[in-house]
Amino acid sequence: MSTAAFQDIVRQRLAAWSGAVVRPGRNTDFQPPRAPWVDVDFPGAQVARADMGADEPLWEEVGAVMIHVFVPPGTGDRVASALADSLARHFLRWAPPAGVTITERMQGQAGPRDIEGDPELKGRWWGVSFGLSYVYQFFDPID
Repeated sequence: MSTAAFQDIVRQRLAAWSGAVVRPGRNTDFQPPRAPWVDVDFPGAQVARADMGADEPLWEEVGAVMIHVFVPPGTGDRVASALADSLARHFLRWAPPAGVTITERMQGQAGPRDIEGDPELKGRWWGVSFGLSYVYQFFDPID
């Protein structure tokens, strides 16, 4: 799991994208709209010290963010792919805050999806998922 600070940075960047509704986070009330929408996962990261002996050590987090674009039935896979491409460019062309580097778009998958909370359209949504690898460096004082 990535740090909360990095998750906040990604969610702020997602909020600046106007391509579709963005799910506000997990463990929140969310009813999928009958329009394209986006979800994000933070599946894993490694955090380690990046320097030695400082009172305020530099830490480096290396991981991946998974972005999922969903379109409702009848929208077409091309729309989902175009939205995913737009969102990837939104991150890859970004001048992120100091300490953040988005290094590459990683291959994902596309196909029919079941959407939690939408049993009437089970398996009829279309999704495109991809990853973004990142490095996040931050200072954290020793307690």
